[in-house]
Amino acid sequence: MKLTLEASTQRFINKFKKSAKITEEASKYIPGGYSRASVKVGPHPIFVERGEGASLFTVDGHELRDFHNNFSVNVLGHRHPKILEAIEQACKDGFSFGNPTKYEAKLAKLICDRVESIDKVVFTCSATEACMASVNLARGYTGKGKIAKLEGGYHGSGNDFFWSIHPDPLLHSGLATNPKPVPDTMGMPEALRGNTIVMPQNDLATCKRILTQNAKDIAALILELQTAAGGLITLDKAFVEGLREITRDLGIVLIFDETITLRMATGGMQSVFGVKPDLTVMGKAIGGGLPIGGVGGSEAILYLNETGQVFHSGTHHGHSVCCAAGAACLENLTQPAIDRINGFGERIKSELSKFTQENNYPVNLAGWGSCIGFEMLDQVGRKIRSCRDIMTFCDNNTRQIFNYELIIRGYMPMWQRGQVALSTSLTEADIDGFIATSKSIMNEMFD
Repeated sequence: MKLTLEASTQRFINKFKKSAKITEEASKYIPGGYSRASVKVGPHPIFVERGEGASLFTVDGHELRDFHNNFSVNVLGHRHPKILEAIEQACKDGFSFGNPTKYEAKLAKLICDRVESIDKVVFTCSATEACMASVNLARGYTGKGKIAKLEGGYHGSGNDFFWSIHPDPLLHSGLATNPKPVPDTMGMPEALRGNTIVMPQNDLATCKRILTQNAKDIAALILELQTAAGGLITLDKAFVEGLREITRDLGIVLIFDETITLRMATGGMQSVFGVKPDLTVMGKAIGGGLPIGGVGGSEAILYLNETGQVFHSGTHHGHSVCCAAGAACLENLTQPAIDRINGFGERIKSELSKFTQENNYPVNLAGWGSCIGFEMLDQVGRKIRSCRDIMTFCDNNTRQIFNYELIIRGYMPMWQRGQVALSTSLTEADIDGFIATSKSIMNEMFD
């Protein structure tokens, strides 16, 4: 019998009844029962009891192989012994100080040694804060006030960035060649709309025109080399190279948000593209699973922090335990380890792409390295080049069925986005199982 959304939803509800009960109880004290909107899979989130290696163990008594890894955070898997050891050692020294510690300096050196474009780095408590700090630096450095971003790009929940992450062409987002900023949440002040200029992905001619027309006002262009929250789109190398040249010519600071993609190589995804930004935003993996963010770049720009001309401070910035965990993570995230999980991702994408083409299934496999994604299309052969294409041509119901069925059959995908982020704890057998299960689900969905 062909899978339906109703049937898959009911199977999900039946399997995770305890999670539903905890959600209901928690909702008496937390709006909706949880503080992170993105963790809702469908009717309710799945509550986790613990993690170990490549597995999650839910309160419902189920083990799920984790192909999600907290939106790419746990690149070494859960409870990695070296990270756990570093945390325990840091905790013996104390939890919170009004002074810097050796752990902050160690993590900073590791990052500067790994990423060619980063001379110096400052830390925050999250990548959202790091995005905000990067824009402050760009505004201070250029003396200009506006920023530009690409549609589909997610840079946290700051007021400068929460525009056109999901630009539905039917909801006042303008033409692809003349996009308009659309808020992704209520509560965005109308007066701020003009501060953020949005541009299309992978359309260099349009971006050049918009940047040139607004160059006197734009302090920075911030972008993800591969988007996630807005739908998985990998930017064209030539497009990124063109933006680097244009921003340099126009005196606009180029910021790469590598919160997710820094895991793609020891030098970040920018080293894969061979393009150096002025500033790089980091998060997720640089904390080894603990909350952290960072912004690094040229010494000329970071000098503004050193002199205090651009103020940068926070109670938990450079937190000793977070920095110790992050240093342990990067020390064990070697290039051979990265190559191994990148190979896993490319194998999943290659084998399932071949399978869907042979069976004439309307599925698009996208992404690069260890972060890849699935989009269920409205028709076979549709080419997806931007987040607008995802909003226009992808079937959310079918994608939800696929995600439900993966979870029901023992795999944790990247929620409603149809994406996975792999960890070094996964094995060849895990990849075999994921591919076989995905094929089985697709057969039941489309035959």
